[in-house]
Amino acid sequence: MNALSRAGVLGAVLFVCLAVPCAGWAGDVPRTDCDDLAASGDDAQAAACYRKAADQGDAHAQNMLGLIHLTGRGVPKDNSKALELLRKSAAQGDVGGQTNLGMMYFQGIGASRDYAQALDLFRKAAGQGSAEAQNNLGMMYEGGLGVSKDYAQALELFRKAAAEGNASAQNNLGIMYLQGFGAPKDETQAFEWFRRAAQQGNSMAQANLGLMYEKGLGAPKDNTQAVEWYRKAAAQGNAGAEERLLYLNAQEHQ
Repeated sequence: MNALSRAGVLGAVLFVCLAVPCAGWAGDVPRTDCDDLAASGDDAQAAACYRKAADQGDAHAQNMLGLIHLTGRGVPKDNSKALELLRKSAAQGDVGGQTNLGMMYFQGIGASRDYAQALDLFRKAAGQGSAEAQNNLGMMYEGGLGVSKDYAQALELFRKAAAEGNASAQNNLGIMYLQGFGAPKDETQAFEWFRRAAQQGNSMAQANLGLMYEKGLGAPKDNTQAVEWYRKAAAQGNAGAEERLLYLNAQEHQ
């Protein structure tokens, strides 16, 4: 097999990232003492700091503490508590809270899956310029999740998020161009967006870039480059890239 599957395979060639694993959770740009503690790796102290600020109604702290409860870093993992905190954050208009609450509803974590709620929250956060929310919203339009399928709208949202440097959106944009979804098929554009995302360490994009080199799509065929990018993706646990490495190795020794 040449591709990883999702709920509905987008293409037989691609390692597809237009799916839940590639939708984005949002932290916030560090700006408080609590953020500094979190960045230092002191999870317990960071959680205590965020809790104090969250109890005082700070929306950013509510978002970050919600993520901490979601992951169980420094506190027991508690999806219900995470949902409660993210609801409070989102209600105050915090873009991170809106995006992350949208992800809770999208994935059905702490509550029943609710695409309509996720869509509304992603729209609010995307309207505030969140690249993660723009990517997530694009993914919903691409897949027709909670909204009518609209490739043109998905492409526009992926473009906005990709321009902000969001690696998942860059990979998704590459897929759209390669498949000709929402725009004429353009292998050169697809290659460029996969390259940008791959250079940021996105494993799906690294695998896709490897495939572009292997198949000679958007660039001259180059198995050396293909192997290099497959190895980078495989080092991050990308099973499809590992499969392609085994295939190329077998071909080389025939």
